[in-house]
Amino acid sequence: MFQITAFSKLVDLKNSFRIYYVIAIGVLVAVLVLLTQQDILGMLTVLACTTVLYFILIQSPKSISVEFGDEKLIIGEEKIDWNKCLGWAMVEMDSKLEFVIQTSQITQSFYYFYLDKDEPRLKQLILELTKYLPYQMEIVDKNWLHNFLRNFGLK
Repeated sequence: MFQITAFSKLVDLKNSFRIYYVIAIGVLVAVLVLLTQQDILGMLTVLACTTVLYFILIQSPKSISVEFGDEKLIIGEEKIDWNKCLGWAMVEMDSKLEFVIQTSQITQSFYYFYLDKDEPRLKQLILELTKYLPYQMEIVDKNWLHNFLRNFGLK
């Protein structure tokens, strides 16, 4: 069994100015809903969704354990059977590497974890992943919402 410590998120948005863009866009959409639809319930729904998104995004990256067993892949608290995994890909960021695991699960199709580029066990991690799953670079482009948020520095 191979085990390595990784991060659950790429950036910490707790004191970042980018998080205020999310709030501003949410308030703008809420005002537009109120002005165009004259629907207070719709406006409150957009504000509630913006508030929930804000609290999700300001969570700090957590240190998680990634384990490769013969039957399962464990990423943090998530246990995934190898037969439900379709492939993996890696994206090079500024100081970290993003690993993407695609699964056939409907509830969560993609799992992400992040490692520092200078991680000494990186080569061993890549060899372990390749032993169980095929490398498929096109996986990176499949989750458009994640890519959108990452391009704006929100993921």
